[in-house]
Parts: sequence; structure tokens; C-alpha cells
Amino acid sequence: MGPYRSYLKKFSEYIFKNKVVSMNTLLSELHKSGFEKIQYTGEALQRFVHNDFTTEEKEWFKAIELLRKKLCNEPTVVEMIDYGAIGDQVQGKIRKRRINEICRSSSKSARWCKLLFSLVTQLKPECILEFGTSLGISGAYLAAAATLNRKGRLLTLEGDTTIAETARNHFKNLRLTNIEVIEGKFAESLLQLREQGIKADLVFVDGNHTFNGTLEIFKALSKSVVSDGIIVFDDICWSDEMQRAWNIIRFSEGVVFSIDMFEIGICYYNYNMNFYNNGFNSSLWL
Repeated sequence: MGPYRSYLKKFSEYIFKNKVVSMNTLLSELHKSGFEKIQYTGEALQRFVHNDFTTEEKEWFKAIELLRKKLCNEPTVVEMIDYGAIGDQVQGKIRKRRINEICRSSSKSARWCKLLFSLVTQLKPECILEFGTSLGISGAYLAAAATLNRKGRLLTLEGDTTIAETARNHFKNLRLTNIEVIEGKFAESLLQLREQGIKADLVFVDGNHTFNGTLEIFKALSKSVVSDGIIVFDDICWSDEMQRAWNIIRFSEGVVFSIDMFEIGICYYNYNMNFYNNGFNSSLWL
């Protein structure tokens, strides 16, 4: 079975197993929630679905996508330590990869980056935390939105020194100054941020695609997210491991609501509310 047919099979199984709702139904549920950040999440989804962006916002999209196009044609080979899909969080695995390969396989598509952008413009977070900088494409969308908000900064975590420095150069070329790239293993970097008293309002997790690694990040975030934070998990259906991890996370204590969008999962996390996700839990087919 080819990769495209395999993807369709997985997507069909997902539609069959999950309660899939329309956008109007979901927006109605979000509006009735009574939680401000959940309502803002609904506004972000609406902007995303209707491609409702200003001319200034589209100029940012154009600049970032020009960078993506350049990187997708860059044959340079780099030696890097991969902590992500490999799953070896102790030592990592040294690999040689072309920049164009990294860009095509690890960078989030423009479509989903616009959702991240919309979440930032509507939620207006003071601190955004990203797990997995890679070449900086998704980070650029997050930081560009914060720039337009005229508030907020992005802390983006990257395990490999070479890739981190490459991303820094990309951010500099885009003239994004509200970004700090933090090198090192995720657990160690998160501990350092916690010791500094830094907590994120919005988190994007795209740096580990293993069952244990994803759950460890979620557990660690309980002390690194504000009491009513939004956590976005990428590639929730990338593998059976990721699907299992996501299904545990979305029904964990403190997760007040979740939206399953097949590729991306969104959680509203409030550790001051001592109950589990009580049915406010939707799957959205776009």
C-alpha cells in the first residue's frame, strides 16, 4: 500500500471512530463555554477556516513562504542530533541530512502554520513556547503574529546546535527580534525556564513523536504553563504511538476541553480546575 493510500485509510478509520462535528457546531460549543480563552480559540479557528487575514498578515506569510521555498531547494548537508522521531532522549542519534529534506519532512505546512498564527493573534499570549524549532518556519509564523500584536515573545527549544544556529539566521533575515532559541534537551531546557519562573500562555509541541516522550512533555508542562493555557500538539495521528498519547492527554486531569483536528490537537489546560475533560471534546473535519 502506497503512502497516500495508507494516509487515506488512516483518515477514514479516524472519521469512523471519532465524533466529527461541523465548524458551526464547534464554534457554538466554544462560545457557550464561558471561558474567554476558549472563545478566542473559536475566533482563531474561524479566521483560519475562512482565510480571513489582513494585507499586512499576508505579507508576513509571503516572506516566510519565500524562505520555505528557498530551503526546500537547498542541497546543503548538515550533521545533526535527532531527538524527535528517533525517540532516544538520552544520547540522541547523529544523522546527516540535507536542508531540503529537513524542510520538507519537518516543517509544518503553510495551512497549519496559519492556524498557529491565528491562535496568537486572537489569544495575544505574553509567552509562547515551542518544542522543536527545526529550521524555524512554524516559529516564524508564531513570532510574526506576536510582532503584529506588539506584545509577546517566542521561546523555541531545539536539541541540535547546528539546526538551532540555522534557525537563528533565518529569524534574523526575517527581522524577527522577539525570539529566543534555546539549545539542549527538552527536559533540561524546560527545567531552566521553570527555575527562572517563566510560564507559557500558548505552547506548540512538535519536537518528539514517541508515546513516552510526548507524555513526558505534557506532564512537565503542568508546571510550565499558566493556569489557563492553550497547548497545541502536532502530528497526533502520525503513528499509533502518537494517537495513544493524544487520547491519554485529551482526557487527562486539568484538560478542560480538546479539539482533535486529525493532524493537530488543541487543549485548554487549567490545573486549578480539579476535574477531567467532561465531554467538551470535539473532532473537527476540515
